[in-house]
Amino acid sequence: MKKIKLTEYNAMIWFLLRSSLIGTGVAIILSTGRQDTYISGIITLILGLIPILLFNKLKKIDPSKNIIKLNTDSLGSFGYILNIFMMVAVFAFIFLIFWNLTNFISTEFLYKTPRFFISICFLLPVLYATFKDFHVVTKASLISFYFIIGFVVFIILGLIKEIDFGNLMPIMQTEPGNILKVSFIMLVYNVLPIFLLLIVPENMLQKDSSKSTMIFYIITFIFIINIFLFIIGCFSIELSLLYDYTEFHIFKRLSIGTFIDKIESFLSIEWILGMLLTIIIGIHYLKKSYMQMMKKDKKRGNIFCIIICIVLIILVNYSFKNLIQIQSFVANYLVYFLFFGLFICPLITYIFTRKKRSHESLIN
Repeated sequence: MKKIKLTEYNAMIWFLLRSSLIGTGVAIILSTGRQDTYISGIITLILGLIPILLFNKLKKIDPSKNIIKLNTDSLGSFGYILNIFMMVAVFAFIFLIFWNLTNFISTEFLYKTPRFFISICFLLPVLYATFKDFHVVTKASLISFYFIIGFVVFIILGLIKEIDFGNLMPIMQTEPGNILKVSFIMLVYNVLPIFLLLIVPENMLQKDSSKSTMIFYIITFIFIINIFLFIIGCFSIELSLLYDYTEFHIFKRLSIGTFIDKIESFLSIEWILGMLLTIIIGIHYLKKSYMQMMKKDKKRGNIFCIIICIVLIILVNYSFKNLIQIQSFVANYLVYFLFFGLFICPLITYIFTRKKRSHESLIN
């Protein structure tokens, strides 16, 4: 069995934790946390250690099984129910990412192009990637990570001189309840997506990933906090809330002479690649889950991927018409369902599986 390198695994963590920021993520977080958003980020960084520890514990229960197999083999019918909830949560998550991707492209670049055509153009390479072995995705993630990290360094060096620290003051002007609410939203948006990697059994990795997962989580989340520091510091919270895609428009503060015209368009490749890779990982999760639960072969799994992509196209084009509509839905409903599907369900798996194995060891 071909092993996955830890660098490839960590690259996928980077994209999963950051990809949900663009569009609804930044808009909801900034409108609620305002200039104290970075405080919520620090709280989330600490609270996020809990799901990361759970993530590492789940992988160690049976290194030869992913979470789908672990549920069905250990919990029987109840395990199937948990798997279905998790699959629906993963589908809802990739729908959110895909909606953000198509809306971003439609409003910022191809505003005269029908969104239906845009969604098809993006899902064709996604579909092709899901037909391939998962190792193709891991290697693509690593290559993309090396390509993008240069962008990130350039952005940080270019924007740090633009920060007005007066825009971050005064601190603690946001109600404590809103600060905690933003921490919860960031936990769901920027930590829990890592649970999609539970579809990869631990024994598929070249080395134990627990330590590197924790380290890479902390590094990635520090970069996430910096995003909000740069946005608020450069724009102020009032100006930030006027843009639909503040995280895109802040790139306009960067300049490298006349070498590249409209540099913000060039640097947005970072966001587009991240969202595409997250969608691919999510569909791979759904494909593997379907194949294992229904005991289907790869051909049926590929047909299932086609169905998922068709449903995504329909939902993206006929559901929410603008950012305001989807922000309300996400903040009031979806974030709680994602918390249940991506954290509570794995937590139930861990508790019941450990309890069952402890009982079996006592009998033996």
